[in-house]
Amino acid sequence: MGTLALLVDRRGSRLELGPNQTLVVHRPDAPCERVGLKALSEVLLFGDVALDSRVLRTLANAGIALCCLPLRGGDGEALLLGAPTRAASVRHAQHLAYSNPGWRLALARLTVSHKIAAAESLSAEPEEDWAQGVAKAADIAALMGVEGAASRRHFERIRARLPAEWGFQQRKRRPPPDPVNALLSLCYTLVQGPAAQLLVRAGLDTQLGFLHEAHRDRPALVLDLIEVARPHLDAFVVDLINGDMLGLQHFHQEQGYGPRLDRCGRQLFYPRWFAEGIALAREPMKALLAAWLELLQDPGAATELVSCAGA
Repeated sequence: MGTLALLVDRRGSRLELGPNQTLVVHRPDAPCERVGLKALSEVLLFGDVALDSRVLRTLANAGIALCCLPLRGGDGEALLLGAPTRAASVRHAQHLAYSNPGWRLALARLTVSHKIAAAESLSAEPEEDWAQGVAKAADIAALMGVEGAASRRHFERIRARLPAEWGFQQRKRRPPPDPVNALLSLCYTLVQGPAAQLLVRAGLDTQLGFLHEAHRDRPALVLDLIEVARPHLDAFVVDLINGDMLGLQHFHQEQGYGPRLDRCGRQLFYPRWFAEGIALAREPMKALLAAWLELLQDPGAATELVSCAGA
């Protein structure tokens, strides 16, 4: 598996397998393109793109993530991955940790600590010490309260760095009320594929998180892992706007769904995303994942961490 991402957003396009381990992209009124499967890490499909079960099977067996996103509207995204490649013992430890309140709390604290540290590292302003609040959180609900307070302060700093005409006041998801929130949501969605790949390669269950509750409609551990990437992606969005790469003219409003990038905006955004955005997210996610795996291998250390914090 390689490092390239293939993006297809032309209505009526079709993917099929080609000779010599290639993926062939057929676009309306354009020559077909061939991409070597070994070069790919991810395939992103926007809107109505056709493919058959052989393509799905081949991508899954090669460990290539397939992310299907709506071109417009609120249909939601779909993420398809292959089966975990590591030993089941890692997933067994994950399930044990989830069912052990102290062990799970230690892993959730680790997640929030990494996220807050990432946000603070990007700020030139001195801030209060959030570490004490994280350490004293007696349960997941209290920990989420600390994380929420830190996030609100983080987005206040983000707002101060953005031009007023972009209309950003606070983080809101559905529907995003302004172009900044639309870009943030897009980045958070796009990073889920690479995050899920890291987890699957490590042998973990993407549905069972430590900070986020398990839910049938969301990959809770993926959401946990991208928490540490969010501050870096927020800074990425600020840089796109302040660097005049994207303007308000690159968005169109959809009734009931908020602003979205138009075709010209997507042509500007995605090259920058694949060149810089995903790299900004990947390294902190790898660091958090390594810390999780270490704690999953040593439940005694997790118990000791929780006991010391509560003392």
